[in-house]
Amino acid sequence: MVTVLCRADTNIAEACRKAREHCASVAPRSQSGQETSPYCAVSNYLFPQGRIIAGHVEAIKYLEDNSIELGLKKVRRLPVSGAFHTPLMEPAVEVFREALKRAKLGEPQIAVHSNVNGKRYRDSRHVIKQLPNQIVAPVKWEQTMHIMYERSKEDEPKFPNTYECGPGNSLATMLKMVNAKAWQSCKSVMVQFTLQSTCPLYSV
Repeated sequence: MVTVLCRADTNIAEACRKAREHCASVAPRSQSGQETSPYCAVSNYLFPQGRIIAGHVEAIKYLEDNSIELGLKKVRRLPVSGAFHTPLMEPAVEVFREALKRAKLGEPQIAVHSNVNGKRYRDSRHVIKQLPNQIVAPVKWEQTMHIMYERSKEDEPKFPNTYECGPGNSLATMLKMVNAKAWQSCKSVMVQFTLQSTCPLYSV
């Protein structure tokens, strides 16, 4: 997986297609003699011109090696061990679905949005049905921000207060790129996190 910053005229779909074609040209055949199907596509829509791309290692390396020709201003490899939010994670879906069925979920007390389509979950049953799809579907973060901060004419120019809790302010930074007006009402709340503070029985 890599985070990429694009130019306004960058064609991400075309870049991923070229990466897949390259992968197919160098990929070894399986034991059955059949060619494997390479995968490379957007797995996270962060903000305009900001994406995470995931797929087979050879395809990701192609993006890194040919970033200038593909119109990618920046390509940064993520320290992860899988192609999350892509069909390559399909083997984990059923395992997660069965585990989710055994979990006890209460009804949402506040608006909870799905990363799959950006829309609000209707109830706990909807969560159980929809959440497994998040494993193999791209994260629609940018689209979710648009839905959350959509305002009617009566609401303008008021935006709700937004708080980012935890170390850093990466979410606030992305919000600024998606909706600058909503970002003006955003605050980062720094939280000191230690394992001992969250788990008193643990000591070092």
